[in-house]
Amino acid sequence: VSAGELHSAVVTSDGDVYSWGDGFCGQLGLGDKRPQLLPCQVTKGGLEDECVLSVTCGNRHTLCITEEGEIFSFGLGHFGVLGRSFTPFEYDADAAIVAMGPDLGDPPPPPVDIADAVNNDNAAPVNLDEIPR
Repeated sequence: VSAGELHSAVVTSDGDVYSWGDGFCGQLGLGDKRPQLLPCQVTKGGLEDECVLSVTCGNRHTLCITEEGEIFSFGLGHFGVLGRSFTPFEYDADAAIVAMGPDLGDPPPPPVDIADAVNNDNAAPVNLDEIPR
C-alpha cells in the first residue's frame, strides 16, 4: 500500500494495481480525472496484462514496477517526475521507462523495488538483494 497527498494505491497478491482518492491529475491511472471513493483496478495503458510487484504514490503521481522490470508512471508530470517528457498530465498508465528486461544479459540484473515518491520528488529503484532484512 502506498499513499500520496490525496490518493492511494495497492498491489494485490496477483499483481493487480488498485487506486482510489483524488484523480484530478490522472494519478489514479484510470484514464480520467474523476475522484474514486473505492479502490478501482488500473487496467489502462498496458497494465492490464502486467504483473506489478510494487507501487508507490507521490504527491500527484504514481509509479509501478512490473516483474518484467518495466516502470509505469501516471499523474502530474511536472519537473519530469514521470520519467519521460515534460507533458504536464498523463491520465493513462503508459509505460515510461524500461528499467531492465530479458536482453540485459544472463543472469539478469537483481530485482528492484521503488524506494519512494514523496511530494513532488521522484522515486529511486533499489536493489532488493542489498536491503538488510
